[in-house]
Amino acid sequence: MRIALALAIFAATVSAQELPRWQVSQLVFEGALVIPHTDEAPMDRAAGALAFTADGHMLVMGRGNAAATLEVPATLGSSADPEQLPKISAQWTQSMRGIKPPYRHEPVPNTLMGIGIVGRALISNWTPFYPGSPKPHDSTTVMANADAMGAPGPWMTMDRVEGSDDWVSPSLYGGWVTPIPPEWQAKLGGKWLCGASGGLPISARFNAGPTAAVCDAEAMVRGEMHPVRPLLSTRLANADTIHGGGGDAQMWTHVSRAAYGVILPGTRTYLVVGFSGGHHSGIGYKTLSSSNPNGCPYQNGGYCIKDPQDAYAYYWLYDVDEMLASPGTATPYDHGEWPAQYYAASDAVHGAFSGAAIDPATGKLWTGSVNALHPTHWRDRHTKMPVYARYNLGLDAPVVVEPPAVDPRDERIAELEQRLGQVEAEAAAAKAVIDAVRAALP
Repeated sequence: MRIALALAIFAATVSAQELPRWQVSQLVFEGALVIPHTDEAPMDRAAGALAFTADGHMLVMGRGNAAATLEVPATLGSSADPEQLPKISAQWTQSMRGIKPPYRHEPVPNTLMGIGIVGRALISNWTPFYPGSPKPHDSTTVMANADAMGAPGPWMTMDRVEGSDDWVSPSLYGGWVTPIPPEWQAKLGGKWLCGASGGLPISARFNAGPTAAVCDAEAMVRGEMHPVRPLLSTRLANADTIHGGGGDAQMWTHVSRAAYGVILPGTRTYLVVGFSGGHHSGIGYKTLSSSNPNGCPYQNGGYCIKDPQDAYAYYWLYDVDEMLASPGTATPYDHGEWPAQYYAASDAVHGAFSGAAIDPATGKLWTGSVNALHPTHWRDRHTKMPVYARYNLGLDAPVVVEPPAVDPRDERIAELEQRLGQVEAEAAAAKAVIDAVRAALP
């Protein structure tokens, strides 16, 4: 209660116009760790996305786009070599559980774009990896209680752009879902921010750069359509900016991809983290050959970095006031390589951020890097596991958000959903035994 009161006093006494811009020099790397692969929680080929639940647990994504929760790890290491980071024995509070329902139409939304915790619910956003066209599609599903995961809800999508008849393409804003700090809620007209970016095939369905829109996340949890209010949807016109090779002044290339965006409390900064590359060596397309002189010197199927070492975790910093003043045209006041990278340079592409979240209990930023640990270096894809790192953002404002009040009906529903999941698993195991017996019969 004291934290919530401090947050309310801060929001009431500091206007958005008086807030400072956050600078990356405030960032302090506190350490990193590996959650090893186990049968209970298969972390090989994990998605790297993460979040923090209402009960204070860390939610991570494992193999097959399944989620599990654990106590927030306390053991960290500072080695620049991911092989030497501590491999913790995770205290799991829930084992892996699929978080998206079956999809009965083509193209299937099979690539995770981002997750977010809203109250007790887990929202996840998806897109087809290669849809064949930029047409809109269902993209969002909700798990009612991230601390007692049951069956995921039905597929749904966003509604329309606020004040317009234009439908929202889920690929534009269907990624991360983060809370808007109290000091910004009145000015922005909402409590939640939705955002996404490109970096996948059929680039016409994405924005060239990270996005942000005020969205009604509570409506999403209720399964209702809702309009969004775009704040950032830059379409970069300069081809050199996209293709790279022009030095540090460029902010985005065809392989850039943002993983997480959040307005930092007590600042006027929209922080976006992710991956980028080709800023120095340039961007090619498909494999280099006599008929394709602009290709890359290694096998690939689309846009590629001409020098694979020209890849890095990346950040973009936007001024929220500038986003409000000119939606769609704001550019970052700072961007560049993430300054506290823990992985070896030769493994840079594997250290790219594929997820991030701020722990409300501490205000610390956690990042997840997909395939950051691969002991046999490219050869054994089944051993690749994410590395999780923690950073102090140097924020003066409190970040803690009190968990929502618990409705006993929600708890009962979550309990029944969890039991249903157990029954389904038992039924599947029994069917496997029956099938095996039938197969053995003469």
